[in-house]
Amino acid sequence: MFVLQRADSGQLRQANARMNPSPRMMATDLMSELRDIHLPGAIESWVITPGWWCLLVATIGLVMFIAIRYYYHRQRTAYRYTAIDQLSELTRSLRDHQDTPFFLQQLTTLLKQVCLTSYPRARVASLTGVAWVAFLDQTGDTSEFSMGVGQGLVDGGYAPDSNIDTDALTSLCLQWIRNHRDEKGRGSSFLSRRKTGATR
Repeated sequence: MFVLQRADSGQLRQANARMNPSPRMMATDLMSELRDIHLPGAIESWVITPGWWCLLVATIGLVMFIAIRYYYHRQRTAYRYTAIDQLSELTRSLRDHQDTPFFLQQLTTLLKQVCLTSYPRARVASLTGVAWVAFLDQTGDTSEFSMGVGQGLVDGGYAPDSNIDTDALTSLCLQWIRNHRDEKGRGSSFLSRRKTGATR
């Protein structure tokens, strides 16, 4: 009878413990239900949002557009660079030989070639004398050819007295080659101010 009572009391304690768990048991049960901590994955070092992709594409497109425009502009204005190089050669020749009338003849020929590249032949081929320098003034937005040192080109170097300021005339012609407007009224906004030996 006593053994049975002990057994019954033991079962009773277990049943009572299950029905009324102690705080310690409750904490143990809760700890067993916890899961392991999982750290988040590594953040990618190269993350581009759609907005940045759009900006990148727009920037590449803009750079390509500018490059293409510059390429075609250089093609259209290549004759200016060639003329600047030829003007430098004429200046060196003048420095070596001191032949001013020949220099003026060659300078007139060079400017006429530039004009034939930029304007219709019918408009410029027959221009001489005062009409020639007036045309240079008109297309170069200046009055120095008609009213200044450019008057040395009126006779194209064939005048008996060619005592003119060749440095100033060379600078004037260099400025005209760089900045004159072509038949469509276009200047040379992309043209760099390239240094030349165009002055003595």
